[in-house]
Amino acid sequence: MAGVVVSVGWAVVLIRREPDWNGWLVWPVLLVGCAAVVLLVLARRHGRLLTVAVGAAVASVLVAPGAWALSVPGSSSMGGSNPTAGPQMLGFGGGGGMPQQGGNGSDLPSGMPSGMPSSMPGLPGADGSSGQSDEPSSGGMPSAMPSGMPSGMPTGGANGLPGGGSGGRGGFGGGELTADQRKILKYAVEHAPDARIKLAVEGGAMSAGAFILGTDETVIGMGGFTNSDNAPSVAQLKEWAKNGELRYVLGSDTNGGGRPGLSGGYAEQRSDWIAGNCTKVPESSYGGTSSQADDDGATGLMGGNVLYDCAAK
Repeated sequence: MAGVVVSVGWAVVLIRREPDWNGWLVWPVLLVGCAAVVLLVLARRHGRLLTVAVGAAVASVLVAPGAWALSVPGSSSMGGSNPTAGPQMLGFGGGGGMPQQGGNGSDLPSGMPSGMPSSMPGLPGADGSSGQSDEPSSGGMPSAMPSGMPSGMPTGGANGLPGGGSGGRGGFGGGELTADQRKILKYAVEHAPDARIKLAVEGGAMSAGAFILGTDETVIGMGGFTNSDNAPSVAQLKEWAKNGELRYVLGSDTNGGGRPGLSGGYAEQRSDWIAGNCTKVPESSYGGTSSQADDDGATGLMGGNVLYDCAAK
């Protein structure tokens, strides 16, 4: 019972922080929460009410988070690659973050703890006086990006992120496959029906996000989350290609030189192996369009736009 009271109370506190975003939830949460508490009290005397009381208690705890989960923005700048729920994000078009502006007119919300420094490096609006003088890169991205990220980040698309809401060929774009992505996947499936992995996508999990969300076929993102992990390793790629488990890879046009900004490391090792051991599939073979590749660049932060056939020679 105490858990129900605490959970309902905290949900009400969170809802009232942003009343313009699903503020109506206060009343359903309170109503179901009060009903759950009453039923739990009665269940002590009438055991037959225990099932109903437990059901009401679970519902009271899940009403708010359930409604929030269903309120994923439909046009988030990261789309299905990173679905989030929450009010407008600071510097981005989606949800799940800090409000864009606080009541004091600053870029940080007025509800931030009083002990937070007024000038934080890497945050929009920071003056960099606390040790970092570099200005944030275009598109509102923080200046202190991880060292493994590419140095030349595309700035096109909504909110300064590549692809915007329409999606590139496998990057930060929306969760739906583009026309060219569907053609690439269809070609890979039709020409390697027995392959366990229908397509491997260079650039990490975010680059493969649209493929994974938009199809039931087995598609993998190489390199972990940021394309820097040794997964799969070059040895693993060799084994998959030799055994016929993987034939097609969506990579970058590197000519063995690795992706810009990712010199050295596992990403370049994979890229070099793909360029040296796989054959580029002409766009005409699957009906791709050069304009799509030109418009979307390298498909997100680290994705690729060239289909490779890695059938064992």
